[in-house]
This record gives sequence, structure tokens and C-alpha cells, in this order.
Amino acid sequence: MKGKRTLCLALLVLAACDEKPAPTGTMSPHIAGKNGGSNPERTSTGGEEKVPLGKTKSNERRKEAARKAPTAEPARGEPGKVISPFSGKLVDVAGKAPGEQVHDPAFPEDESKMFVVPEDVEVRMPVARAVPGKADFVFSPHNNRIVDVTGMPPGTLVADPAYPAAEKKYFRIPEGTAPPEDAGEH
Repeated sequence: MKGKRTLCLALLVLAACDEKPAPTGTMSPHIAGKNGGSNPERTSTGGEEKVPLGKTKSNERRKEAARKAPTAEPARGEPGKVISPFSGKLVDVAGKAPGEQVHDPAFPEDESKMFVVPEDVEVRMPVARAVPGKADFVFSPHNNRIVDVTGMPPGTLVADPAYPAAEKKYFRIPEGTAPPEDAGEH
């Protein structure tokens, strides 16, 4: 009888040794039942990826939607300007396209203070100046650099190539810059 007891005890010890310890930040199933599972540090381990409980993909999507930049209010009677949803001040968005995100200049270091240019903003696009003697070239109104607008008709909205995509600035091609393609064929 004493041998059976020793054998059972040895088997229990071996079985306990075979259990893998729970990784840090997770709870073993034995502990979860004791404290009601209210430990905020625990994680669920469903498969390869560990996802902290309460941080599901749908929750992350909701948080991302909440972080979406607010839309500015158009400033009536002020073409090309909006009212910032953060500072309440007028912000010049001339050269920015509707739907584009813009930093609030009152908070230059804060990445969370970006707003969207509204669709109904009174657009005042700056117009480039023609380069004298060069029909297909204009001076950008944003930095005074020469831009090649070959083949683009007057009035066309052009993205200034000197600015990266995150800082897009637009201008219109002035009248009389490029002669029509078929002007000499009549």
C-alpha cells in the first residue's frame, strides 16, 4: 500500500513538472478561477499572436476612427480660410485640396492637432506667374521656383513638385502661358 501511495505521489509530481509555466503577463487556468479573472495584465493566447484582453481588433478600429482628424469650419467671406477646430483661429488653407489633412499652426509640434479641409471651403487657389520668354514655364506662387507645365492648358490645377506628398501645395496655370497645340496649323 505504501508503494502505491509513493507511486501516485511520484506521478503527481511528474505531472506537475510536465505543465508548462504560464508566460509572463498571462494567467494560468488554475489562477484565473481563483481571482475571478479580473487581472488586467493577463492576455489571451489564442494561437500564435498574443492579444491583451480588451484590445481586440474591433476595439482598435473604433479607437482609430475616434482618432480621425476633425473637419474644419469654412470661414464665410474669407476665401481659402477655415476656422481651426482646435484653436478657433483662422487658418489659411489656400493651395490645399478639400479632404486634405492640415496641421493647426497654433500647435506646430503636436501631431494630434491635424484637421481636414472641408469640401465647401471657398477655394482661392493661387495663380502662377508666367516666365517671360518661356511659354511652357511658370513661377510657383509658393516658392518662386520655375515649374515646367508643358502640355497643360491654362487654368489647370497643378501640384507644386517642390513639396512632398504630405505637404501638397497647388496652384493654377495662368492664362497665356502655353500656346494651343494646333495654333500654327490653321
